[in-house]
Amino acid sequence: RSHRTSIMLWKALLLLSALLFGAQGEECLPGQDSTGKCHRIQGVINVMTVSGSAGSTNSSQTLKDIKRAIEVHDECGTSRCVDIIVLPELFAFDPSAAPSGGFESNPHAGAEGVGGLSRKACHSWAVQFQAYVLCTIAELDTGTDGQVEVYNTAVLMDRKGGLVGQYRKTFIEYGGGVEAMEGGFSLPVREEGRLPVFQTDFGIVGVLTSFDVHFPALWQELDDLGVDLVLWPSAFDGQRLVRAHSVTHNYPIVLNGAGECVEAGRQEVVATCKRVSDGYKVAVTRLDTDQRIIFSNDPHNRGRKLTDQVLEEHKECLVGEVLNDVMVSVKSTCCKVSARSTLAAHGVRDVREFRAAIRRHSEVRSKRSTLNSIA
Repeated sequence: RSHRTSIMLWKALLLLSALLFGAQGEECLPGQDSTGKCHRIQGVINVMTVSGSAGSTNSSQTLKDIKRAIEVHDECGTSRCVDIIVLPELFAFDPSAAPSGGFESNPHAGAEGVGGLSRKACHSWAVQFQAYVLCTIAELDTGTDGQVEVYNTAVLMDRKGGLVGQYRKTFIEYGGGVEAMEGGFSLPVREEGRLPVFQTDFGIVGVLTSFDVHFPALWQELDDLGVDLVLWPSAFDGQRLVRAHSVTHNYPIVLNGAGECVEAGRQEVVATCKRVSDGYKVAVTRLDTDQRIIFSNDPHNRGRKLTDQVLEEHKECLVGEVLNDVMVSVKSTCCKVSARSTLAAHGVRDVREFRAAIRRHSEVRSKRSTLNSIA
């Protein structure tokens, strides 16, 4: 009887856990139920950002603090529907693990390999919330020549905790007060034009880290690669620079350092819920990765005519908003209708495609002009 009671109690605990943190229910997925109620609009995702610090330099304690901060956020009632969790840059790195010579003189101190604590924690959170998780770690890597390298690496895990891919920070900041820490990191060997991008179930995701914000070529490359969302884990907020990149390239960006998100070409998107736990600021923001910005004077679209025709034809699901004299935003309001796909099916070119076409045309003319001058 006691054994049976224990089993019943254990099943009850499992059920409670599933209700709080378990598999995402039908209400979390794009679509509608039998009554026609819309669960989620196509392309709209919930982003959880974790920023700040509890002040601990001990990796194990930091992981416990972050776990508690994330779980406390269930009070918002949205945690079970989170699509991606973005953690701070090097959130569990412990520089105190370095010897007296400092991290720069012993770069592998405090770093971790494939089975490190941070990776294991991120895997468990991905499984628990059935969400993608981006965690930035000090990655320990030993090359075939036996050389030990340490990279500032952002690791992306899928909803089941599997590895989607990773990005090694391109530009390491050596100066100032961080010299003792970042001075020990290695620069990645990467061919020009070969930034990694990652396919998720809500679109193509790119990642840049912290000091990368100062190098426009990286953000342009992600634009060329067709990303739907950029994640920017950082130890500082960098709001003005990141917002400038969003306006320039018209893709949404998650500013983890500031715990904010910006939609394509817009200002900050207000978080649906915010909580503070042990020094960590946790926010959930609803972000539209499907919205498209149209240039009103694009001759390919016959100015506004083609866009207006599509909006009229699909007025039950698409809505247009004039952003300024030359830009129009088009969003979906329906569960299974994509603004991006609908516009593309009607041959409407968005501002990113328009800008790319102008650049290609200019480059061709520039090459011809150079060849003519040489001849």
